This record gives sequence, structure tokens and C-alpha cells, in this order.
Amino acid sequence: MSEEFKTARSLWQMEFAFHTFQAVRAGIERLLERKLHSDEPEYYPMTVGLICLYARPFTNNRPVGPLTEDIIPTKERELHRSLILMRHQLFAHADASAMTRPDDYPNELVFENDSRGTSFRMTRFLAEPQFFQLMVPLVETLIQKTRYHADKFGKKFNRHFGPSKNLGEFRLNVLVPAAPIFSKLTESEKTTRQATIRPRNP
Repeated sequence: MSEEFKTARSLWQMEFAFHTFQAVRAGIERLLERKLHSDEPEYYPMTVGLICLYARPFTNNRPVGPLTEDIIPTKERELHRSLILMRHQLFAHADASAMTRPDDYPNELVFENDSRGTSFRMTRFLAEPQFFQLMVPLVETLIQKTRYHADKFGKKFNRHFGPSKNLGEFRLNVLVPAAPIFSKLTESEKTTRQATIRPRNP
């Protein structure tokens, strides 16, 4: 595996993380602006989505690999580890045995029997808005760090391009070490990308 190919993977990793953390920040801002209460129906899926989204850069991301905890400031590591644990045990996989603290089982199924009859109730873990306010400094730091590293890795590919050199759109190769580091998008690929990724014109 060449150094250039390793750099390509590092660039992909940092760009992916940067855009992910930007999306998390925007989601938290929107959640706090709306002042949603945890009883409202959209609150739970919105908060689960934010926590799972935050964790994405730290999961497998084959074949590039996950971000490591080295990028997390020491003072924020406890919060980071809590977020990853929540993603793994409560939301992405929903361990039936999960326990957040003594006598608190967020994925428990409770059988309720009262004078009106019987029913099942599934307990859901709810992170309150204050928890997401605590996430803001961590996410801001990760946005700055991943942008810095992405720019640093990106500059190493400047020699491939220029004002009159290799004009067009190119996919960065992070899959096959023996293949060229860039491949030019076909017209069909550009059309698909235009329709599915880029913002449409109003």
C-alpha cells in the first residue's frame, strides 16, 4: 500500500467525519431552536438520529477504518465514550441487557396490570435537550480538527490538478491500492451524482 493511497484514505476519513459533525451541529441547533419537549413524537427519533450520526465516523467505515479516540480532547472523552456506548447499546443495536445506572434499564419491557386492564410498556431512553447542549463544544472541536487534517491531506494531491490540468470531476480511490488514485467520472456518474447528492436548483 503506497503512502499516497494511505493519504487518500486519511483524506476520505477526515472529510467524511467533517461533514458528519457539521450535520450533527446543524441538527443540535435545530433541536434547541425548536425547544422540543421529550414527550413530542418527533423528539425521540430526532435525538436517536443525532447520537447515531455522531458515532458514524468512529465505527467500521470499511475499508478505510474508524476515527480513533486520539482526536477527542482529553476533557471530552467521558462524554464521547457515553455517546458511543449509547449508540451501540441503546440505539443501533438495542441491547436488552443495557443498564445506564443502577435500577435503570432503558430497553426493558414492563408488564403493567392495573384496574383498567393489562398492557406491555417498552421503556425508551430519552436524552434531554441539556445533554445536547453539552455536546456542542465537543462537536465544534471535532469540526475544526477534521477540517484541519482534511486540508492537510488534501494539499498532498494538488500536483494532480491545476488551471489547465485534469479538468473535470474525479473520484478518489480508497478501495483498490493498485488502481489509479483518481478516476474521472463518466457523464452517467455525473448525472447520478447531480441528482442524488448536490442541492437542486430552486
